[in-house]
Amino acid sequence: MTQLVTRDRISTKAIGYSLGFALLWGVMAVARPGTTFHLAPFLVALAVPFVYRIQGGTIRSTGIRLVVVGMGLAAVAAAVLAVVGLLQGPSLLPFGGALVESLVAAAAGGVVGIILAAWPYESQ
Repeated sequence: MTQLVTRDRISTKAIGYSLGFALLWGVMAVARPGTTFHLAPFLVALAVPFVYRIQGGTIRSTGIRLVVVGMGLAAVAAAVLAVVGLLQGPSLLPFGGALVESLVAAAAGGVVGIILAAWPYESQ
């Protein structure tokens, strides 16, 4: 039986946090379908690289790949909520609706995540 190396456990934990935020977003959307949770997609996208970084992730390329995973999870969650009809609230953007706002917020979370992943690591 092979053992996971530390960075694989960190990646799994980071993705778990993002999935947790996505699940929480879904529960809140079911409870209040007319409300837009503006920061939810941002947090879903940012959770993966943020948790990876604070848990000691040290490989930049892995951190940047995890940014894509976080953005993908946020986009999928937004699309599912839109298809089910739970993204009915207002948008802060002057164009598009809540789905477009969610995708923009996920991209913004990804940009912040790239900055975190690309930030120089301290030598240990």
